[in-house]
Amino acid sequence: MQVACADAAMLCASHRSSLVLAIATALALGGLGTAARAQSDVPVPQPSSGAEPGMPGSVPSGGQPGSAPSLDVVPYHLRGKGELVPQNGALPIEAFTEHPMVEVVDENGTGVPGMLHRAGVSEHGEILAWVPNAPLAIGTITVTLRSLYETVPPRVHRVRVTAPFPNALPPIDMDVSASLIVRPEIRECCLGVPGGPPNGCFATRRESYVTVSPGFTSPVPSPFLDQYLFRIQPAPGSVDGEGTELFMPFEQVDAASFFQTADEYCLQVDALNIATQAISTYAFTACTEGVHGLVASLELNVALDNLEYDACPLPPDSQADVWCGVNADLCSGEDSTACAIRSHVCEGAPQPAIVTAFLSGQSLPAGDTQGGSSGGDPQACSAAPWSRSRGSLSAALWLLTLVALRLRRR
Repeated sequence: MQVACADAAMLCASHRSSLVLAIATALALGGLGTAARAQSDVPVPQPSSGAEPGMPGSVPSGGQPGSAPSLDVVPYHLRGKGELVPQNGALPIEAFTEHPMVEVVDENGTGVPGMLHRAGVSEHGEILAWVPNAPLAIGTITVTLRSLYETVPPRVHRVRVTAPFPNALPPIDMDVSASLIVRPEIRECCLGVPGGPPNGCFATRRESYVTVSPGFTSPVPSPFLDQYLFRIQPAPGSVDGEGTELFMPFEQVDAASFFQTADEYCLQVDALNIATQAISTYAFTACTEGVHGLVASLELNVALDNLEYDACPLPPDSQADVWCGVNADLCSGEDSTACAIRSHVCEGAPQPAIVTAFLSGQSLPAGDTQGGSSGGDPQACSAAPWSRSRGSLSAALWLLTLVALRLRRR
């Protein structure tokens, strides 16, 4: 152990001098390169202010070609069939990637101003809504979707503006269905195990839950249905569950999840009007019967020999109590490292340096789970001499002095 610690001390010393040398070199190079960087800076196109990426919001979209500002997604295509939009509606755009521009002109070639909003998500990216500043005129508009950086070819759509759609939620039908999902075993790992995972890993939990799919259908034509996005939530009074947090197109709404056994699982449906951004909840709930099977999170027993100190120097939190019982005698011997770990895990003592090393990904050297201070303990290096590094340190200090003189001359 003495020799290993001395070697580690020299290694620590080498790292110290290498770090100083690296800093000095970086400063020298940085000082020499300042003027060149100042001359080579060029403006880079930036997206316009408005909605932050991934957050609800909007930016203005001017009507003249080339004047529309950007949003941090690239246009993909207009949603819906037949390229129709109600007079009082918005243009639903399914998009991905970065920086689109939307240009809209009427039959006379006059630009139509509007706003571009983030409305929801889709299987391919985001759902945007281009909302005109005033109701559209019956007729035809030309919509051009292009990238700010023109990384994709422009997409031009001829869109027919139809009669207004009713100011009411579209009627929908639901055929809900439930499925039991059993997750693979959840595995956790001890830290500090020589070689790392999968060494010291074991199954600790098995989970099962229920998913409920909405089974949406609607008699409403696509141009009107596409004016809304939808999400589902566990109905009030239902057992613990999670819905779809974000709004999605009607045909893409994902399943809700429930985490308890119940005789039935019920859903409520919310709809987002993409033109007004108003959210409404349907007055009905849809229910399905429960499933056959256990819905629960089951804790699995871990074999005690997997939690002995030699196999598991630092346990996962879920196994700490059992580990403390298995390793009750760690402080009765001469292994100060093992005793320090046990005192921290089982008695709340301050975190020793070896635990900090484990948490950063280090481990005990193979065959060194017994004995006093180990080479994996960073504090073991602190008291060792580092005379071998003085030559490198002197060179680093000399280089720092040179840099300082250069800066003073400037």
